[in-house]
Amino acid sequence: MHQAITSPRRRYWWHLTRWLLVQLLLLGCITYFVVGYTVIVQLLTPRSLPLGASPASVGLTYETVPLTSHDGTALASWYIPSSNTQRALIVVHGKDSNRSLVLGSGTMTFAREMHEAGFALLLLDLRAHGESEGDYSTLGDQERWDVAAAIDWLSTQGYEKIGLLGVSMGGASVAETLALHAEADAAIIDSTYPDLVPFLQQQFPHLTGLPTFFLPGSYLVGRLLTGADIPSVRPAHHAGQSGKPLLVIVGSEDSLVLPTMWDELDGSYPSVTRWTVAGAPHAGAYATTPDEYTARVLAFFDEQLE
Repeated sequence: MHQAITSPRRRYWWHLTRWLLVQLLLLGCITYFVVGYTVIVQLLTPRSLPLGASPASVGLTYETVPLTSHDGTALASWYIPSSNTQRALIVVHGKDSNRSLVLGSGTMTFAREMHEAGFALLLLDLRAHGESEGDYSTLGDQERWDVAAAIDWLSTQGYEKIGLLGVSMGGASVAETLALHAEADAAIIDSTYPDLVPFLQQQFPHLTGLPTFFLPGSYLVGRLLTGADIPSVRPAHHAGQSGKPLLVIVGSEDSLVLPTMWDELDGSYPSVTRWTVAGAPHAGAYATTPDEYTARVLAFFDEQLE
């Protein structure tokens, strides 16, 4: 009699416990992906900055050129033509910036110096930045196609030697494009992460206040939200494997992309060289030593785009 009474009770408590565990697991999964969504939206939503000085501020003649990326995203750019040259440079900003602020307040001075040295330039707004369309950045994954659209347009203008210069996330975009586009000849990347996943693993807790446990969920939500494969962004590996010349500029005081991130890659790819700028913070190499920066950039592109 006692067995008959207690057995249903045990079954009841067993079913209740199992139901509660399932609910807790479901709640945990929902919480995990809600946090992942919140985090990835925070990481991929750029801060909007108004355009600053145009090329006209330093006496350059320019055109505003609309471009279209592979997925139909409308892009904005400034084109600074140069007569009697087949060499052109595409200059690309980082996250939370735009085409007028690639190198900070000195961007237009740098553009003038490149132009005086015989280069045409195209200053590009990546998707979701400046006057380009889009809601989200993808940290270099989709942006590589934005840079590719700029290369395609310059090719239609008759330029046969095309160099790329990108800062921070713009450098990742440039390096990825160097690997995939046959008409990209050489690139310089400044303050750029060599591999996005290790960079995020290192910086994620500082950027979000959360443990890296939430990163895989953030990647998945990011892919569903933007179509981007964030872990596939490996600028150093892809550009290095391409065999095309790549100059990496590193700031010794960069607290975001730590200089040590590049140490393990030294010597891995013969086509990759590094210049470490003493005292430079993140994206601050040009401001730290503008004359040497300009001279090194000119020397690199003069050699590689001859």
